[in-house]
Amino acid sequence: MRRARLGLALGAISAIAAIAACALDETGLAGDGGGPDVITVLDGGPDADAAEDVTYDVPDLGVGETESGLPCTCVTGVPVNYVVVEYDPTQRVACTPGYGTSADLEEVLSSPSAQCSCSCNGTPTTAPSCACGNDPATFTLHGGMSDCTAYNNVTVKANNGSCFTTPQTLPITGNGGAYMLAIPSSSCAASGGQCGPGTPKQTLPDASIAQGRSCDQTAASGACNGGVCLPSPESGYELCITNHTAATSCNAFPDFPEAHLVGDNVVDNRGCSGTCGCGIVDAGSCGDPVLELWNTANNCAGPADVVLDASCSQANEPNNPTFNSTRYDVPHSGGACGVTSSTSPTGGVVPTNRYVICCRP
Repeated sequence: MRRARLGLALGAISAIAAIAACALDETGLAGDGGGPDVITVLDGGPDADAAEDVTYDVPDLGVGETESGLPCTCVTGVPVNYVVVEYDPTQRVACTPGYGTSADLEEVLSSPSAQCSCSCNGTPTTAPSCACGNDPATFTLHGGMSDCTAYNNVTVKANNGSCFTTPQTLPITGNGGAYMLAIPSSSCAASGGQCGPGTPKQTLPDASIAQGRSCDQTAASGACNGGVCLPSPESGYELCITNHTAATSCNAFPDFPEAHLVGDNVVDNRGCSGTCGCGIVDAGSCGDPVLELWNTANNCAGPADVVLDASCSQANEPNNPTFNSTRYDVPHSGGACGVTSSTSPTGGVVPTNRYVICCRP
């Protein structure tokens, strides 16, 4: 009889364990607040003997319940060297039952880069100038009677804006020196000039910072079918794990794939690096050069004896004239400054003493 009653009792216990959807196996005999955990089966015979009574520690009957009777969430497991926390990224409310030792944290939700720009005054501080080849430049003279078509193979050298003092005797005879014009042998080009400094500008768009809280697990975990049952967070908290390092990747944890980079504060390291440069971007244009010739003065002193440009003009030079000094000038117009180099954004808004928390989505 005792054996029969004992067999029926064991069968009933097995059936009770089988109906638990997330059965939690206890490690001791203490109750968990979710109903009795211990069943004592008496042999019931007339010779009842306490030594023959059998006591069983059965699985918890509450679905999703920890050893302390708290609701829980079943996960595959908690990685080695990781601790369980609950985390709320947007508010700082009291920890959920089963959690405590809170830490107030900050998380950067968005951190737009610094906006970097450079500007400069478009007018050169020193205008570009024009030159017709290297000094001394060579000019081809054309001469004759009124139309300057008698010859075109005579050349004279002159400096740009400064006096060229080497005497030059030109093979001009007959009426060749009556009218003359001068054409530079090389094209005249604008170059040089200077611009003022560039003006950098830096703007820091507003960053979005969340102020949240994490709480460490304090209640014991339970066991569930194929995993670990952790106290379920409440009040907006998420179930998470962390090893308190910033190098953590949550990709390896299917139960906790959502990464949060948090810290005890944030620092704004955004800025701009590089040089804000301003230089000549348009050298302008050159007009027709004006060639000045002095017959006797060897230092370009006083009014020039002959002034020539691309228009045929009266010169009245004798045969084989000698010019003791020469000079030319080229009219210049235009020229503009522009940005030649600029700055680029650096840094960001980052948490201090930062580490990664991995959470369930």
